[in-house]
Amino acid sequence: MKKVSIFLALIVIITLFPACAGGYEFELTYKSDQAVYLVGETVKITATVTNISGRTYTYVGCESDYRPYVWLYPVLDDGSFGEPLEHFPIPSTTDAPSKHRVKNGEIGSVTFEFPLPEDARVGKYTVKLGYEDASEVFDGAVTVVRTAQQNENEKYGYSMITVACGEEGVHPIKCPLDTTHYVNGEMQVTGCSEGVWYLFNNPETDPNDFPTLVLDGIIELYVPTHITYNERPMLYDMNYERIEYSGDFEGLSELPAGEYLVVFSEYESGEVSNPQDYWKSHWENLFKLIVRS
Repeated sequence: MKKVSIFLALIVIITLFPACAGGYEFELTYKSDQAVYLVGETVKITATVTNISGRTYTYVGCESDYRPYVWLYPVLDDGSFGEPLEHFPIPSTTDAPSKHRVKNGEIGSVTFEFPLPEDARVGKYTVKLGYEDASEVFDGAVTVVRTAQQNENEKYGYSMITVACGEEGVHPIKCPLDTTHYVNGEMQVTGCSEGVWYLFNNPETDPNDFPTLVLDGIIELYVPTHITYNERPMLYDMNYERIEYSGDFEGLSELPAGEYLVVFSEYESGEVSNPQDYWKSHWENLFKLIVRS
């Protein structure tokens, strides 16, 4: 029996043991907003360096030189590294070289973007950080999966959640259901929509356009930290008829062979001006699941 497990893609923060460079000690950290990316997306990594030498560090160069270098390498079948991906710092600075002093505890940071080309290798990627003559390597820090039958087009919006299985993954179609605005804890404005039924009731909807995932191993949901979701999905057949189902994502592995439409709720919230003034949005996400015999 196939086993399905769900993982929440929290912001990944890695702290390294102090590294020595030129008699100084530095702590290097990095974070990525996702643990898994689809081919064609952009990996974003923020790295920091902290002077923990207990004394002031002085260097000559640009002020922006006090920041780590970041590399992202694909891990090959034999465990070695492939060529590093092309990357771009955000923002890029051009300040003139001069003398700079870095106090104990002072932090320098930089964010790099790594666009994943269409021919990017799927699998694990290693992050390498460096500052001065010190460097650290973290194997398998990021996973890249191939886009399954996504069929993205402008008439649909797509969730930031990634549903992955093996080397393939999809972003579900994201359908608005309701949005609520709260002021001083009281509900002020509510906007309602049809959720997935906006698609189901449209005679021009073609289920072959839906993102499609084949159940062939472990299913993983990678969810950005500002989003929550319902772990109890709803099932429909290809004629949009509701299928009785009370299980969770793990139970999908026990479905008989066939094609199913999987629907689950996504929730997002945010402040407008203060903690007492906020909004909540409820979406229904949709993808097609193929279960093979």
